[in-house]
Amino acid sequence: MEINNNRLTASTNKVLKCKIDNIIYSNEITMGKTFYRNGTYVPEGIQTTANDYEEIWGFDFENTFVTSDAKTYEQLTTDLIRVKYSLDAELALLANIRTDANKYKQEEADFQTWRTKCKQKAKELFNIN
Repeated sequence: MEINNNRLTASTNKVLKCKIDNIIYSNEITMGKTFYRNGTYVPEGIQTTANDYEEIWGFDFENTFVTSDAKTYEQLTTDLIRVKYSLDAELALLANIRTDANKYKQEEADFQTWRTKCKQKAKELFNIN
């Protein structure tokens, strides 16, 4: 994160998230007085500082803008998989494969292709070879 006067800029592939109310902003904000905290109007206003924000992942992936507060490769890989497959959908696919592997062969191949893309993107972002 870079601070220049009252301007806060996130690192590459990151966006800014307010620690107080969990609102996700873009990769750049101008700090100043805010009149809302946790959805409540504060008439006197509150001066925001860099300490009020943290960087989280924010990037385009397969035509979707993804945000994630993942701290590890494994967490980010899971978050990316969930863009397309909910946990319920993944578990249903596994159960279906156990019941009739041939019938669900293409769905399994599609899932594995997606999983591989997600792992590759997470490795790229975490600089893992």
